[in-house]
Amino acid sequence: MKDDLEGRVRQFRAMSLPGQPMMMHMGTSYLINDLWSKIEELKTLCSEMEAVEIIKTKKAIELIEEYGWIDGGHHKQWVLDQIIRVLVKDYDEWKRGFCDGEDGQETYEWDEGIAP
Repeated sequence: MKDDLEGRVRQFRAMSLPGQPMMMHMGTSYLINDLWSKIEELKTLCSEMEAVEIIKTKKAIELIEEYGWIDGGHHKQWVLDQIIRVLVKDYDEWKRGFCDGEDGQETYEWDEGIAP
């Protein structure tokens, strides 16, 4: 699909798209060029977001490898808390959402654990 769309945009610009009239309306040309620019921006943004997610995942794995083997539930809970902090955008918002439940706010508790 990606290559097909890019090819069709190129055909449009060269006025060789099947069924395209020999004359091109300038407004249509500007629209196609603007839309294609936005598509390119979105592709770049998606690549950047993907890179951020890869970095977060690697950091979470590093935390598990570095501290996950340490005995004690309170230390393992700390590791989980640190992983959540790496993975979520807004830790406090995530924590509120986790703790809220069928009985309202603070239905559940989140234990941050104890650092090893």
